[in-house]
Amino acid sequence: MNSNDRIVFNTIVTYISSIISIFVLLYVTRTVLENLGSKDFGLNNVIAGVVSMLSFLGAAMATSTQRYISHALGAKQEDKIKIIYTNSFIIHIVIAILLAIIFEISGLYLVNYKLNIDINRLFAANCLLQFTIISTFFTVIAVPNDAAINAKEDLFFLAILGIFEVLFRLAIAISLAFISWDKLIFFGFSVMLISIVLRVLKWWHVKSRYDEFEVNIKKYYDKILIKEMYSFAGWNFFGALSVVGKNEGFAIAINIFFGTAVNAAFAVANQVSGQLLFFSRTLLKAINPQIVKNEGAGDRSAMVKLAYSASKFGFLLVGFIAIPFIFEMKNILNVWLVNVPEYSTLFCQFMVLSLLIGQLTIGLQTAVQATGSVKIYQIVVGSIQLLNVPVYFALFYFGYPPYWAVMAYCFFELMACMARFIILKNLIEINLTDFIKDVTLPQLIPTTISVIVCMIIINLFDFHLRFVLTITVAIFIFTFIAYNFSLTKGERNYIKGTLNKLKEKIKFLLN
Repeated sequence: MNSNDRIVFNTIVTYISSIISIFVLLYVTRTVLENLGSKDFGLNNVIAGVVSMLSFLGAAMATSTQRYISHALGAKQEDKIKIIYTNSFIIHIVIAILLAIIFEISGLYLVNYKLNIDINRLFAANCLLQFTIISTFFTVIAVPNDAAINAKEDLFFLAILGIFEVLFRLAIAISLAFISWDKLIFFGFSVMLISIVLRVLKWWHVKSRYDEFEVNIKKYYDKILIKEMYSFAGWNFFGALSVVGKNEGFAIAINIFFGTAVNAAFAVANQVSGQLLFFSRTLLKAINPQIVKNEGAGDRSAMVKLAYSASKFGFLLVGFIAIPFIFEMKNILNVWLVNVPEYSTLFCQFMVLSLLIGQLTIGLQTAVQATGSVKIYQIVVGSIQLLNVPVYFALFYFGYPPYWAVMAYCFFELMACMARFIILKNLIEINLTDFIKDVTLPQLIPTTISVIVCMIIINLFDFHLRFVLTITVAIFIFTFIAYNFSLTKGERNYIKGTLNKLKEKIKFLLN
């Protein structure tokens, strides 16, 4: 299977998995909120957020390890993979132990002395803290396996695993209605169990399927490589920490100034934006390894072309559903949730808008990772993201309502997008005119028309399920305009050819 066919196959497989996951997880969120109540739902969000930076560390380190593995694969240096995998395993064992100790101490301090938590729920909060630390410990030590699976582009396995995860979460959500003891503690323990099981399954898959991913510390230990990977991963960690600071700083600031009930609104907003991000993340899982492999093979023009494609298609794949969602968010939440927490509508609208803004340059992030020159990028973009935190506290301190913070959230995301382009332009001399012509204008045309269509429908109609009409019409028009005006003739022909191949394969399987 060539690289283009692999990208399409992986995208289709993960898209099917993502669509299933979206519908199941939306129902799960509704059920969990209904059974836990707004305060416990918000409490779960803020406690998990206190140590969720460990998960983001895992994601950052996975990106780092995946970059080294994909680069070696692109450069046809298969002999280096065992060395990279073994030394990555050493790094993550050490980091997992150190961070578990650090966040055990800091987490206990925050939960018991700083966060705004009802004294009757302190025991449950401390249990949640321990569950989160344990699950994240397993997440960190399993990072080399995540990186190996992504670098090998084994997204079919990840899709199956993703479906298994959401079904497990569905079972937990349904069982909450029948639990007689503390529902929040049961929920936290069950989520921890899911995390551990998934990590074990990934370890087993890598061990049983790929001979090149072998841990042999005595044979493959490389002090110089560990130092290099620590440096690369360290700057990625700073970037990931900045994103966590932006999100969890918001959660903590809301908790301190407004309490756990408003945290529930932020949790709902995170769920909505997270589910919409599935559409973009699906494409990136398929295309990111190819971007790095092209850089490893010395084909920079192909790498830049794929990075542009990731930005264009990433935005289009989120925009077709995100735009009507922004306009109809209030009605959607009223139908989706039994009790909609206060501020949920505004939080969701601005979080989705911020997500759309981020997609404008999403492919450029991977291009920077592919070059290996991440220090300046992470310092600049990470610092812009972290500026959110003092702004949150300042706004709340001077009496501004919570939704002002998500407005700032969008502004700093736009600044980060501008910084990404400028930094990559200085790294590999990309052209602004080409970026506008190949990426920005194709995004702008269907977006503008979709916004106009949504405004017309909202002004003409007013009934209970109007959002069904708005979403249906907006998706159809956005897709039609994007296909005919945003895609090049070559891209349209390629999609047609790929769909024809897919039909033939389905017919062959059915016969």
